Order: sequence, then C-alpha cells, then structure tokens
Amino acid sequence: VFVNFAEAVHWYGLAAERGHVNAKLDLAKLLLSGASDLDATRFRQIRRDPQSPETATLAALLYPRGDKVEADVERARTLLAEADAAGDIEASELLAQIYLGARGGERDYPRALPLLRKAAAAGREAAEFGLGDLFFRGLGVPKDQAVAADHYERAAEAGHVRAKTALATILFDGLGRPMDRVRAAKLFFEAADAGEPI
Repeated sequence: VFVNFAEAVHWYGLAAERGHVNAKLDLAKLLLSGASDLDATRFRQIRRDPQSPETATLAALLYPRGDKVEADVERARTLLAEADAAGDIEASELLAQIYLGARGGERDYPRALPLLRKAAAAGREAAEFGLGDLFFRGLGVPKDQAVAADHYERAAEAGHVRAKTALATILFDGLGRPMDRVRAAKLFFEAADAGEPI
C-alpha cells in the first residue's frame, strides 16, 4: 500500500481527534520523520465502521503515493503526550526522546526522566539505555555511574547493542563497578558482532 503523506496526515488527524490512541502515535511518528513507518497489515484487519476512529486510520493507507510531509515536532509532541496519558508506552519512549533533544526537540531532562522510567519499567531496553546515559553524564540527575551501570546492564541483557558498549566501557575502566576487563572484552565483541562500531 502506498501512502499519500498529506492525506495520511489528514486522516490520522481525524482519527486522533476521535480519540484513537494508535492514530495519535502513528501521526506523531509521521510528523517527526516526515515519512511513513506505518504498519499497513495492522489496519487492514480493522472493521470498516464509517464513524469509528479506526476507519479514519485505515483511510490514511488507501491513497496512492504523494508528497512528503514536513516534520512538525511540536504537533508530534502534543500527540505523543496525549497517547502517553492514555497509557501507550511507545509514545512515552518517543516523547522522552524528543525531550532528550532527538529530532530537533528542545532538551528538557526533568520531563524526559519520568517518561524513560515508565518505559523502562515496561521493559523497553532503549529507555533503560537512555536512563543509563542520563545518570552516566549527570543530565537532569546527579551523576551516578553505579546507577548508570545498573541501567546499562538491564538494557544490555535485553539485547541493546549500544548498552553493551556502554557497559563494557564502564567495566573496562572500573567506573561505578569493579574493573572487569574480561567481561568488558566479551561485551565489546558481542557489540561488534552485532554491527556496533567499536
């Protein structure tokens, strides 16, 4: 299915106005990237009730390829905040990334912290990695390499490649954890095998 991005924004906007949380999340992604990362198969199975928010979401996928949509971080932030308030963990994580300065967002570490904690508690390894970075660098929190190592450890155990590199660095230098160069080397090799530049 090819998407006319301008029409997709329109239809996702309608679905979002009707309260469809997934539409808010997908519209926010579209507005952040200026491109589409939509899961068409998810929406093909939605019932075709003309008044439902799901139908407006589905309609976004029914248009031929069109012009790319300009990124709109502010509108995406608003939509992600609404989806986060409705309990969508992916929205929490994406909103935290914006507050960390991703995609042109203005850095706001105190706002990112609870969002990362919520996403990490739900098992999102990228959020664990983000928390590790905040504590390792002392961004919006007191610098604490031991706490950073704990977050990197959980993210690395879940398979997050950059967390393996960060944890390996901590272990190699003995920062916040006892020095363990053997384990550090193992983690560096695992990360390199996964394609992480070392």
